[in-house]
Amino acid sequence: MKKSDLLDLYDGGNQKAYPGRYMPLSYNMQDIMKEIKMNRAAVFMPLANLSETRDHYQIDIAAPGHKKEDFLVYLNNRILDIVAFRQKVKADVPAIYHIHEFEYDCFERKFILPKNVDADNIKAEYIDGILRFYLSKTTHPEREKIHKVIVY
Repeated sequence: MKKSDLLDLYDGGNQKAYPGRYMPLSYNMQDIMKEIKMNRAAVFMPLANLSETRDHYQIDIAAPGHKKEDFLVYLNNRILDIVAFRQKVKADVPAIYHIHEFEYDCFERKFILPKNVDADNIKAEYIDGILRFYLSKTTHPEREKIHKVIVY
């Protein structure tokens, strides 16, 4: 996905793709992508499970410490792109870490989906640190286009 495709979803930091009043991210998309690219080596890559049933696929991503508003998810030409961004919280008193093995501030994860995924019927939820996608199957795939996925 080109950066210009992402920017088409936004208007000066205001999202155009979400219906109604639900606006999950209050961050500017350009700032999010800049932060991720600048810190690419330090970006957390969450673990994922992908399963399949007769009528749908399911993707589970371990993403503890986030809120549903932290996720930006879109589907473009069968590529499901998941971006999570959380601003770092500054501690009142600086700490000296003796062990520092995790930090879940931001990540980007992409999945190439099969052609039989119904792009108009993707459901996502974030519960107990797991970001879960339900991807319905279809026998009539549609033309490829950008879809926004709302995380509930």
